[in-house]
Formats: sequence, structure tokens, C-alpha cells
Amino acid sequence: MKLKDIPRTATFAWSPGQHIPIIATGTVAGALDASFSNTTELELFHLNLDKNEALELQPSGVVSSNARHVLSFFISDIYILDDLSSNVLVFRFDRLVWGISGDKSYGIIAGGMESGELDLWDPAIILEGGDNEKALLLRNTSHSGNVRGLQFNPFQNNLLASAATNGEIFIWDLTKPDKPYTPGTRSPKMEEITHLAWNNQVQHILATSSTTSYTVIWDLKNKREVMHLSYAGPSVSNVTTNIGRRSITAVAWNPDMATQIITASEDDSNPVIAIWDLRNAHAPEKILTGHQKGILSLSWCTKDADLLLSCGKDNRTLCWNPGTAEIIGELPPSSNWAFDVQWCPGNPDLLASASFDGKISIHSLQSSQDNNEITSISDNSDPFAISPVHQPSLSLKQPPKWLRRPVAANFGFGGKLVAFKSSAGPNKRTVTIYTIASEPEVIQRSLELESAVEENSLSTFCKNREKNSKSEFDEENWKILHTLFNDNENARELLVKHLGFSKADVISQISTAVKSLELNKSQQDEDDKVSSESTNFVDQDIVTKSEVDATSLDEGPSETKSENIELFSSNDLGEPSHASDLFSSEVIPDAFPIQSESLGSRDSSSFTAFNLGSFKIYPLQGSEVDKLITRSIVLGDFESAVNLCLETNRLSDAVLLAGCGGPELLQRTRKIYFEKQMSTVPYLRLLQSIVSGDLSDIVFNADLSEWQEVLVVLCTFAKSEEFGGLCNSLGQRLEKEYKKLTEPSSNMDDKSKGLSYRKNAVLCYLAAGNLENVVNIWITEQEEEESQEFKNDEQGEESIFSGSRYSCRAKSLQSLIEKIAVFRKAIDYVDTSLVKSLDLSSEGETNQQYDLSTLYDKYIEYAELLAAQGRLNTALKYLNLTPSDYKINSNESLIIRERLYHSGIEVKGTKEPLAPFLPVFVECTTSSISTTTIL
Repeated sequence: MKLKDIPRTATFAWSPGQHIPIIATGTVAGALDASFSNTTELELFHLNLDKNEALELQPSGVVSSNARHVLSFFISDIYILDDLSSNVLVFRFDRLVWGISGDKSYGIIAGGMESGELDLWDPAIILEGGDNEKALLLRNTSHSGNVRGLQFNPFQNNLLASAATNGEIFIWDLTKPDKPYTPGTRSPKMEEITHLAWNNQVQHILATSSTTSYTVIWDLKNKREVMHLSYAGPSVSNVTTNIGRRSITAVAWNPDMATQIITASEDDSNPVIAIWDLRNAHAPEKILTGHQKGILSLSWCTKDADLLLSCGKDNRTLCWNPGTAEIIGELPPSSNWAFDVQWCPGNPDLLASASFDGKISIHSLQSSQDNNEITSISDNSDPFAISPVHQPSLSLKQPPKWLRRPVAANFGFGGKLVAFKSSAGPNKRTVTIYTIASEPEVIQRSLELESAVEENSLSTFCKNREKNSKSEFDEENWKILHTLFNDNENARELLVKHLGFSKADVISQISTAVKSLELNKSQQDEDDKVSSESTNFVDQDIVTKSEVDATSLDEGPSETKSENIELFSSNDLGEPSHASDLFSSEVIPDAFPIQSESLGSRDSSSFTAFNLGSFKIYPLQGSEVDKLITRSIVLGDFESAVNLCLETNRLSDAVLLAGCGGPELLQRTRKIYFEKQMSTVPYLRLLQSIVSGDLSDIVFNADLSEWQEVLVVLCTFAKSEEFGGLCNSLGQRLEKEYKKLTEPSSNMDDKSKGLSYRKNAVLCYLAAGNLENVVNIWITEQEEEESQEFKNDEQGEESIFSGSRYSCRAKSLQSLIEKIAVFRKAIDYVDTSLVKSLDLSSEGETNQQYDLSTLYDKYIEYAELLAAQGRLNTALKYLNLTPSDYKINSNESLIIRERLYHSGIEVKGTKEPLAPFLPVFVECTTSSISTTTIL
């Protein structure tokens, strides 16, 4: 984009350094302006690009290069060079350069004059408006002709090289400018030197070009000519060139390669730029063709070796890529020769071109101007004025190096990181795709889980997780899950042990109690004897109700005590007898079975009861009630005997006799027994539920503080088909109590108690195999744990999970998924909603409600986590645990499904997801089309 114009026919130089760019102009030799003025001026122009001023710049400082009396000084030494007469000849500039000086804020301007003079100026004084004598630092007339070669050394700012006619080359040390030195013996290849250039990599190498078509390379350290270059043969592309003796007008070194140099030819018949590699200087490495007439100036961008400017007699200023020998841009042509072009050293976005049409045009590579804009100025008053012609501003085919990213990276789906970096050689980039795992711990745990499932080693997996648990509650969960995979013991027995109950402990306690009772056995027998003798017998034909009650009161306690001891006594095998054996619901065999063989045929040893001694069926001391019961037994009328025992409150005797009278009598007797004894004997209500096989009374009515005992009863006595439902009901009672105690209005003690109920409810749900209920609690706990972790992080307190918030969330989610996956495997859970969605012919309901919706959300989140870590197959596996029509209207769900489905992994059996975005037709017109290259 064109920024400014300087209305001067002048050679120019950019200011070095980091300050705002300034352009110095010197009236060029060999040209006159419209006024035929013979003045020679050195002018400085501030660009003022941040100000919206006129296109043409006005000078900020001006001095005349002619002076009647000249006093020149530099640093601390003063040099009296000349005392000119009043009739001063006017000499103009052939070359102008601007270098850096340590003690001068704006550096030094050097001018090579057509008279052979070399002038040094202080731009700071010129900008301050000082006079010529103060601004001029040095004027030397050592050269005998036009000084067309002039440049400061890029490594040593105090060294200045100048070259003129007759092959004169001087090296000036500005700390001692009175005596320059030469690089060596004058070269016979040099006549009138047109240009010179310092090597950009080796500070003592210098190149000079001449009108003889030769370019000479000098080694200043050894003070000798080391090489000369000349090209006069045919060019590339079947074009014959004949440079012959035509001038080489410009020379420039590659800013990055010490052995590459370019030369430009002034020959109108073959205006070429030759690129030389000094490692093989027999012929040019490349020939750049594009100009129609001779080339007058070159400028190789020091910030980007892929940018080279050239201008010439065809009025064109071209931008090349020397590496590809391609023209990548062009400035608007001038109306006369373009004789000088330069990049701005401080800001490579800027460049300037000088032409003999009386303008120095300043351009920028960064253009905000539409290429279709017309940028020409016409005089409306001129009837012969030509209509405006479209002249596009400079637009490169490639971005400059300083705007190119040397390295860049971007994350992609599936944990991929795509990065590129610069490689050896021009425009070469290496693109690498990495798989980045930001959460290696989560990946490792995920692999362990998948391996345990495939190898069926979940028992070991649960045990390891139990050892590594970071909370007591988590440890307890893994203990329960571990019991579900134990092949050596029954799961219910393991659960009972986990709750702290053991049959061996109960047996030991009862044995201790029995020994304590035996110590008082003699005294107890004596008391029973006295009580028996003091019993009053009634008339044998009439038995009153009161006497029956009295008898039962005397006999009842003794029988009950004997029963309690016998219930928990050991059998002949030394194993504990089950309490339910006493009240078995099985059919009692016939009390008087018909034997197939006589009693005499049996061995007397088999009738151990015959050795107990003789007895009377109707003892004299027996009561009338005893005799009636005995008579009923003898006759086999057990029902009458049971009724009499119940009436006399001999409840234990009634239960024993009912066992001989058939199942109906036994069941009825049990019921009466429990009704009468339940209020006085606390364990009988429990026993009633056990004997009847209906444990719902215990589950729904037992105090929740004794939930462990209730669960143990279920583990011991519940039928397989009823166990899950009863455990689930107990868990629901505990969860309901948790919600009640953790209401916002509850105090801290109630909330703490409520949380313990929630923990106990999880254990019940695990025992019940209820995935829906246990998952809801686990998810709630996971979110609470995550929230607490973030809170601890904000307060600087110790956290369970280390790392960033994302890392904490990922680890917490991994822990949740592990428990859920193990539990699903343990109970072989089948998700009916998922089975339905797998039917490829079915269409899901948009607003369908799912019992496991919270779990599905976690599965989707976990799939996104695994996908971000590069675990795409596992991510799809968990995503397939959600119905395909779940959250079908959610972009988040559809995006992860669609990306996984089309990620290139195996998707057999997976329904193709809907596209997450609707296509939108965008109408496009020709005028709105633009192309943008993003690097």
C-alpha cells in the first residue's frame, strides 16, 4: 500500500535504529527539476504515519551541500579540510547512506558526490535546524571521480567503504577519518565502480561491481582480491544473453548465506539478475528475468532472504523470491526510470522507491486497501487528461518472514497436537502430529480397569482400589464390591462379617453364659423342689381356671429358661444349631410310624431311652392338668393337649405338642405363642418374622439405628428371590431419613447423622444390586467431593487430588466410573433403555425420561475426557452405554458422538449419529469473494 510521496528527484537513505523511520534525500546527479534549479540539498523527512496528513511529505530539516567556509570535526579531533572561495561549484549526490554512531543519537549520514567528494553529516543537528557548518562533520576529496559505491560496515559501525572511478576503493575508519586505506592492489577488472556491498556474515569481505561487467570479491583482512565474477553466456529458458561490456549496476549479499551474492545488469537487451554461489563461481546459480530494460538498483531484505527488490529503466519495481526465481509482487509503475529502491532497516514492512519522475514513493507491505480501488490522480481541468487507470498496490504472493510463524501448534480432536516448525532450507516446514496425554494417571487407571474386565480379575482390582482409597467411605465401597467377586466364600457371609457380626463370637458368649448358670444349678433344683411340694392340688374331676393359671405361673419360667439355653446350644457335631430349626415350617413326620420289623428284632443298643430307668405315666404327685394332657397324648389327641396347655399358659409345651399334631396345628400354635409372648420377650417379634418367613416387618418397622442387625437378618434368613427387594427397601428408608436430616433448616449434628444414613443406604443398595439408586448417591457424593476439592484449592488447604481443577475433576470422574463399571459387572446389569435404543429400526422419543439420566451424563463427560486423552475406542465404548437418542437435541452430545463415529476407529454395531449442525446456504456474490491464507 502506498503511504506517502516525497516530491524530489533524489537519492535517499533510511535511518537506522529503532526510532521512528526518517528518510534522508540528496539531490541526485544527472537530473534537473522543472525549475532548472542548480541547488543541492540534503533533506530529512519524518514519515508521520500515525497522523492523517497530506500524501506529500514536507522536510523536517534541510541543509545545502555547498558551503563557502567549511570546518569539519569528528569526535574529539578537528580537521580543517578546505577554505572554499565564494564561487563554489555545485555537485550533486551519486549515493547516500545512513549509519549508526555510538555517540550520536541519529547516527551519521554519508554522501558520495559526483565530484568525488565524501561528505559526513550529523542528522541530529539538521533536525534541530542548525546551519551547514555545524551539521557537516567531514568533507574529503580523496576520490577523483563519482562516488557511486558507499556503505557502512554492518558489524563495525565506524568503518565506511567508498568506491569511485578508476577502480578507487577506500576504507574509512571514522575514528580517524583523515587517512583512509585501500583493500589491496587495484584490480585490473575494475574501472568505474558502480556499487559496493559488505558481506552480511563475514565482516572483512567486500564486493564491488563495475562498468566492465565484473564483480570483484575482496578480502580486507588479507588485503587482496579473492575472486571476480562475470557472466556473458546464454541465460535460462532458451534466451540468449550477451552482457558483454555492459555495466553491473548493483550488487547485494544474501542476508543469511555468506557465499551467495546477486548482481544486476544494466544491459537493455538482457536485463537479468544473476544469483551466484561462490562455492562454484564458474556460472550463476540462477538467473532472474522479468525486467524489460536495464536494472539500476537492488535491495535484499535483511529480515527475510526470500524478499528481493529491483528497479530499472522499464519504470518497474519488482519483488522477487530469490529461492524460487519467481516474481511475487510489483509496485505501481512510475512514469520514468526507477533508479533506487531500498527496504527500511528498522521496519521491514516499509520500502521506498525513487524515480526520475520527481518522486520518492513510500509503500507498506501490509495493505488495508482493496485491490479494486483506483489510486490515481487526474487534473479535471485538463481536457486531454487520461482516465484513471487501475494500479494495484504491492500484494505479495507469500507473507514475509517476520509475519510468518516460525513455529505453531494447535490441538485437535482425540488428544492430537498438530505442530509445525521451520526446517533447513527456504519455505520448508515440518508438520508433526503428536498424541498428548495431559492426564497420564487417568489413562493408566482406565487401562487397568479395562484389563481387569477383560481378564476377569475384578476381585484383585477391587482389592487394590481398597488399599489405595483416599477416604474411609471409598474404602468401604470397595470392600463391599470386593465381596461380590469372592469365589471362596458366600457373599452374604462376607457381608455379615463386614458388618462386624460373627457366629463364633455369639457361641463363645453363650458358652460363658451357660457356665455361669451351672454354678447355681443345685440351688435352682432345690428351689424347684420346694415349689413343687407346696403346690395345692384341686379336685380330680373339676379343675378351675385359677388353679390352671397358678400351675402355669410356677412352671412357665423354668421351661422358658431351659428353652433359651437349648436354642443356642451345640449339637453332637460341635456346630451351632440354627434358630429356625426349632420353628421349622417343614411337615413333621408321623409320631407313630408303622415299623416293618418287630421291636425284638432290633439291637437293644438302638433304644437308648430304655436305659433311663423306670417311670409312671401317671405319677402320684402329678396335677390333674398333667393327667389330662398325658391322657390326650396317649390317645394321640394332640390338638386337645395343645388347647389345654394354652389355657394353662404352658406355651412352650403347647408349641412342642403342636409339632406332633401336623403343620396346621403348629402354625396356629405359633401364632398364639407369639401374640402372648411378644410384648414381654423382645426377641420374639424378630423370631416371628424369621419363622413366618416374612421379613418385611423387620425391614419397615425396626429402628434405623439398628439397620446393621436388620441387614444381617436379611443376609441370614431372606430367600434369594426376596433378598434384593428387602435390602432395597431398607436402603430407601435410610435414604429418606438422610434427606429429612439434611434439609437446609437442619443443624450440623443432624446433617452429619444424615450423611451417615446415606452411606449406609449405599451399602444396602449394593447388597440389593440396585444400580439406579446407588449411582444417584455416588454421583451426588462425587460432585460434593469435587466441589470441596475446589474450595480447598481456593483456601490453600490440602486436597485429595493433586493438580489443576481439570485434573481433579478427571480423577474424581475416573473413580466414579470405576465403581460403576465394577458394580455393573458384578450384578450383570442390563439396561433396558439401552437395549431398546440399539434396535436400529426403532426411533427414539425426543422427550423420553430415563432413570439413569444422571449416569448417562457422566458417561458422556467421561467419553469426552477419554477422547481428549487419545483413548477413542474406550471413549466410544462408554458412549455406547448411553441410548443413541439420549439428549438428541443437545449439540454437546451430538458433537462427541459424531466426532467419535467419524474418527476412523472401529464403529461396528454403533448407530450413525445425526449431524450436530444444520447446513446453512450462504449466497455468495463475485464481488464479496476473497481469499485468506492462514499460516
